[in-house]
Amino acid sequence: MENQNKNKSEVISVCVDIRNSTNLHNVVGDLEETADIISGFISKVYDAMRGVNENYVDKCIYSGDGIIFVIDVDKNNRDDSLKMLSK
Repeated sequence: MENQNKNKSEVISVCVDIRNSTNLHNVVGDLEETADIISGFISKVYDAMRGVNENYVDKCIYSGDGIIFVIDVDKNNRDDSLKMLSK
């Protein structure tokens, strides 16, 4: 990530993914129900991450069966950013 002065910025990336989700529809047996499970999972993770402190999360990227959060450490206090992740 680069800031306005074209200097490098320190970021933290948090990735949450459903393990073996490609086989999930075989276990569940219904594609709509599988999509609902994945959607529910993504929603819960999003709510949990943003609920800790919405000001910390700079970017949120949905990646199929997972979600990636990007936290700009330079914008926030480094120690506070790391404490937020341990909650």
